Amino acid sequence: MNKNRKLLNQAKHEANLAIWRERVRECRNSGLRIYEWCKQNGLNDKTYYKWQREIWDRENEKREIGLSKQEEIQFSEVQNIYLEPEKDKAGVTIEKSGWKIELQNDANPELVIRIIQTVAEYV
Repeated sequence: MNKNRKLLNQAKHEANLAIWRERVRECRNSGLRIYEWCKQNGLNDKTYYKWQREIWDRENEKREIGLSKQEEIQFSEVQNIYLEPEKDKAGVTIEKSGWKIELQNDANPELVIRIIQTVAEYV
């Protein structure tokens, strides 16, 4: 088959594919069974399924190509950073015998009670 004939056949196929994309969309939005929709529209349901399969296959190929074109994941080293708590943001400060404990406003209440009990026992 010469090159022009091949291009013409490919163009016809793409045009049919566009028509069938619309038909598949209409069928799926109709609320009817595929067989019923095809019968109402004078189409063979086997032909419908053939085109639907090709449309799905093409969409899957596009997704796979899109995934392969994504940039590869890159990793970089992140150094540990220690941030000192801001002293003026402490919700509770406990001072006793040279000990100083600062707790944030969102500290777990059970933890606060345990800390107070422990400090009271040992200090």
